[in-house]
Amino acid sequence: MPQILPVCDEYDLASVNRSPFVMGLLTGKFTPDTTFPENDVRHSWNLRSERPMQDLQRIEALRKFFADSGDARTLAQIALAWIWTCSERTIPIPGFKTVAQIKENIQAMEFSLLSNEQMNKIDEIFERTPVIS
Repeated sequence: MPQILPVCDEYDLASVNRSPFVMGLLTGKFTPDTTFPENDVRHSWNLRSERPMQDLQRIEALRKFFADSGDARTLAQIALAWIWTCSERTIPIPGFKTVAQIKENIQAMEFSLLSNEQMNKIDEIFERTPVIS
């Protein structure tokens, strides 16, 4: 997503993010033992393979960082805040299956944007080039 933001700025466009939770992965509800039904697009995911295991560990590190700092956001709310902090031009369209998930997504707006420290820690955890400098 960050690669598209300069184009959006240059042409006065919005960026629509249709999978801000990476099909639920960023919500923290999956474990290496999670399996998906045959009719689920994620059925072929093997959360015990190297990359997904690494992603699950990073997501847990992210949860721990925010919890240890006293920030009460859920992982889903952190993902939404990350998108909003990257650019005011970005519009996330989060998925949901329950009313509770809808409420959780709406409550994300009650928090502030992420701080530079939080954004830098996310980049560090995910071994990314910083989005915000």
